[in-house]
Amino acid sequence: MSEEVHVYELIDPRDGKRFYIGITDNEKRRLNEHEGRQCPSTRETVDELLTLGLRPKMVRLATCVSRAIAEEIEIALQDLNRKRPQRWPKRLRPTPLRQGAAWSKAEDIKLRNDRDSGKTVREMAASFNRSRGSITSRLLKMSRAEPPNA
Repeated sequence: MSEEVHVYELIDPRDGKRFYIGITDNEKRRLNEHEGRQCPSTRETVDELLTLGLRPKMVRLATCVSRAIAEEIEIALQDLNRKRPQRWPKRLRPTPLRQGAAWSKAEDIKLRNDRDSGKTVREMAASFNRSRGSITSRLLKMSRAEPPNA
């Protein structure tokens, strides 16, 4: 019987940098363990964040069919992280789930509302599961299609 095991990173919301790479079969439980200060390797950073009223951001990097595969990926990514501390090589970056999908009218309306409310491109990309380039391109296309305010 196979199990899903996720490889993830924890991101410091103050600077957007990763401070931990790990694996879990239950992301919600594992994030609660980090925030409950049950993990010695993240305790100091998580304490600082919680003191400031912030939370670490958990980003799934891979989903594996077995713990053994997830552990191999985790070790490789940790090693890569030591050599190149803050940027994933393009081939290892997670791909947004909606990358390349057609935009719906509802998404256009939500995108316009998010832009008007002052959300950043990074925030919009995360909420739409699309790349920052996709968001920027769509906003540009929408601005060309809108009639000038008279």
